[in-house]
Amino acid sequence: MKRRTFLESVGALGVVGSTVLAGCTGADGDGGAGNGTNSDTTTSGDPADGDTTTTGPFPTRVVAVEPDTVTDALDASVSVRLTQNFSETAPAELAVEVTNDTGSAQTYQFGPVVPWSAIWAKHASADATLVAVPGPATETQGSGIVPEAPTDGCWQAADGLVLPEYLQRKELAAGASVRHRYTLVGQHDDAACLPAGTYRFADGDFLGRAAWGFDVQVEHQ
Repeated sequence: MKRRTFLESVGALGVVGSTVLAGCTGADGDGGAGNGTNSDTTTSGDPADGDTTTTGPFPTRVVAVEPDTVTDALDASVSVRLTQNFSETAPAELAVEVTNDTGSAQTYQFGPVVPWSAIWAKHASADATLVAVPGPATETQGSGIVPEAPTDGCWQAADGLVLPEYLQRKELAAGASVRHRYTLVGQHDDAACLPAGTYRFADGDFLGRAAWGFDVQVEHQ
């Protein structure tokens, strides 16, 4: 099946900052690349977007999202949370938020998706990948990558993802945040769709400062 770029399938909202590295990457790359879409900058506090976590009898579900400890090296606070679980009508979603919790403005380095660009997570022991497609399911479903409906109780990408790769720098005022939501699906060419276990999202140079990542645990019922 032909791989498609997210820019072709969904569209982009523009980027901030200068491009210092150009190219493309896919699920076989290093991660750390995105779709040219930036999240909005917000002031500190909980975003009021109506996020909810749903539960139900759907056979595939996310049971835990476990971020690494945030060290002082990042000069920021980071939160990752599940905003929607898998269901018959929509795939799971998670949100990543970075807040400048220092007392002064900070300039951070991002990939094309602000704030998180390492969108491919490898299974801890199986040959499988969890993909965090940038954008909520309401935008990504039917894009050519995220399907309209699950197959055999699992949400698997309909096509591959090949994305432009570059870095950008963005300044956040003290107390300001950037946040983006991601749609979770299995890699399009995996033999088994989202086998149960732990999937690791990792960025070796998150914010241009230090290695950081988070684990997502998937179960079947």
